[in-house]
Parts: sequence; C-alpha cells; structure tokens
Amino acid sequence: MAFKIKFSEQAADDLDEIVSYISEELRKPQAARHFYEAVDQKLGLLREHPSIHFFHNSIKHGR
Repeated sequence: MAFKIKFSEQAADDLDEIVSYISEELRKPQAARHFYEAVDQKLGLLREHPSIHFFHNSIKHGR
C-alpha cells in the first residue's frame, strides 16, 4: 500500500531553488536532473515503505 507524502509549499520551493541553482548557477543541468531524480526515487521508496524513515532515524541518532 502506497502512502501519500505531503510537501509544504516551502519544501517544494526549496527543492526548486536547489535544482535551479545546480542547473543555472553551477551550470550543471545534468547534475540537477540527477539530483531531482534521486530525491524523487527516495520519496518513492518512502511512499512504499514508510517505516524506513524510523529505521534511518534510529541509525542517525545512535539508537
């Protein structure tokens, strides 16, 4: 069962700004596309397996 991920308007704007910065300021459009696709892939995994968030959080905080 896939879950729905909600983005705040600020989060969506931030992602757009990051992708634009990589593409335009750094002049690396392929890297920007790769970054966006990687974020999208990770969100897809999270939609399908929401419990991985808790596992990742536990490792990050040493639990």
